[in-house]
Amino acid sequence: MQKNLLLELDESTPTKHERMRYLQAVGSLMYTALGTRTVSYGLRYTPTPGPLYGYSNSNWGACIRTSKSTMGYAYFLAGATISWCSKRSSRVADSTTDAKHIALSQSSKEAIHLQQLLEELGIPRTAPTLIYGDNQGANSLTRNPSSFAGTCHIRIREHFVCEMVKKREIKVEYIATADMVSDILTKALEPKLFAQHRKNLGLRMPGA
Repeated sequence: MQKNLLLELDESTPTKHERMRYLQAVGSLMYTALGTRTVSYGLRYTPTPGPLYGYSNSNWGACIRTSKSTMGYAYFLAGATISWCSKRSSRVADSTTDAKHIALSQSSKEAIHLQQLLEELGIPRTAPTLIYGDNQGANSLTRNPSSFAGTCHIRIREHFVCEMVKKREIKVEYIATADMVSDILTKALEPKLFAQHRKNLGLRMPGA
């Protein structure tokens, strides 16, 4: 895809032929995943799977029609991607910091869910779950939400991440945008960067 390409929603009614082509494509992918012996999903148990960590990001105002942001996260455990999400924000953010803070709050909820799931599986948490964010302002808000002027409009529910940081359930750290793996879930990327993040997610092209 072309870098930073923005696609518009096509609200026209698809023809019968177009619907059929879509169903055929989805069916072919499902058949390939389930019926091809060379496509397999490994299952491995390790005594020390390593810490849970994730990446959180948002593409501010990505939707041309609504100006809502696209946010995404990806969580890793033992070198494998175990949870990921790409979705449109429920409201319009008025700054990049606001958009990224909303994404961090949503990402932290998933982190807590994964912590609880792992504890039920006998893998206790030994340290705060690390979440990487590429916006210094949004990261700072998680530690001190009252330190930035102009952020009073941020809803209370979006300060969930601040509460979790305060309780040492999670920890937010900065990472350079070039290393932000969840970028692939929020926007169109140039081929080289797309391939890099795809590899980091554990996805491989056939024969690679």
